[in-house]
This record gives sequence, C-alpha cells and structure tokens, in this order.
Amino acid sequence: MAEDWGAIEYLKDPENMRRLEAADVVFGVDVATAEKVLFYGREYFKRIVAEGTAAPGLIVEIPIVFESDEYEMLAGACVALKGRHDLDEGEPEMGGEAG
Repeated sequence: MAEDWGAIEYLKDPENMRRLEAADVVFGVDVATAEKVLFYGREYFKRIVAEGTAAPGLIVEIPIVFESDEYEMLAGACVALKGRHDLDEGEPEMGGEAG
C-alpha cells in the first residue's frame, strides 16, 4: 500500500531526520503521481542561477501522500529542522481534512 512509504515512516527514522536536517534541497514526491514539490531549497537554486554554476549539495526526495496530512507534516519538519519551508503561499492546499 502506498501509504506505507510516505512521510510518516520516513520521518520516524533518525537517520532520515539527519539527512533532512543536512539537506540543501528537500522535495516531497507524491507516491501516487510522482509529482515533485519543492519544500525547501529555493535559495540553493537562486544561488546556482546567480553564480551560473552548479553547486554541490544534498538533495533529498521524500515520498509523501499528497492527499493526506503528510504534506503538512513534511512542511512542519522543514520548519522544525531547517527554520522554514519554501512552499509558495499559492501552493494548493493539501491534506486529509476538509477546509
């Protein structure tokens, strides 16, 4: 079942949390569609564009179920470990609860 591979399981692993904390870029990848959303790392990409060269860095892709609370869970983990997330305010609202 796809939910078995989502953010909940990923974030339970201390090694994964260390990777997330060290990451320069964090993508959430929907397990159902493979769609990627940038959760953290906008400044990393801006620096590459400004300098005109690729920079070494750790890019982490975390499997999540977009149509669940894992979207908000990953955003919260980025805030807790990185100090912020880079989701646009225009990002579609995700989550299992009706608004």
